[in-house]
Amino acid sequence: MQHYTRSAARFAVVSLAALASALGGCTKKQESPAAGAPARSQTQPADATAPTKPDSAAIATSANQKVDLMTDSNGLSKSTVVMKTSKGTIKFKFYSKDAPNTVARFVELVQSKFYNGLAFHRVVPGFVVQTGDPKSRNKSDPTIGTGGSGTKLKAEFSSRKHVRGSVAMARATDPDSADSQFYVCYGSFPHLDGKYTVIGQVVDFGEKIGEKDVLDRIMQWDEVTGMTIE
Repeated sequence: MQHYTRSAARFAVVSLAALASALGGCTKKQESPAAGAPARSQTQPADATAPTKPDSAAIATSANQKVDLMTDSNGLSKSTVVMKTSKGTIKFKFYSKDAPNTVARFVELVQSKFYNGLAFHRVVPGFVVQTGDPKSRNKSDPTIGTGGSGTKLKAEFSSRKHVRGSVAMARATDPDSADSQFYVCYGSFPHLDGKYTVIGQVVDFGEKIGEKDVLDRIMQWDEVTGMTIE
């Protein structure tokens, strides 16, 4: 009986250690945008740990659309992403010199209409809004937050700060696990700087209703109704 009790105790300790490990990095102190973890804390964008197999029709290269990625004095591209949402339109430009490979892949996904119809599956007021998971087309899917296009991207961390309107790629614990999920910041978050690939900056937050612009009004399950590059 004593031996059984000691074994049970050891099993409980191992189980608790495994649980602690699984929840590591999800504390409120260190919340971050991640792609792949449906239940995350409020200080980290969610993980993209289990990209789904890409839909060839969804990411096939589209018509040759010219995108000018030359940058201005602020490091922002001449071309602008026009993201239409359920609440209105948000526009952002790329930091194409800071994250050339990630930006190139993002452009490819936009041109193939990959993002059209995807939901903002994660909205943390005062922190970030996050979208880009194809699994969000089915809002009852319990694994929403873990999907992607199927192409992992090597990290391109830079000195760009996370400020209001920063657009960056969500990822899992592996720095090179970003895919299609991205987030937009509501404010400044220094604890994310240098840990996520910042690909752009919002230059137009859209029409204001009262004191709230489009970004402020986005709620969970609102959708990206269309995305183009001008």
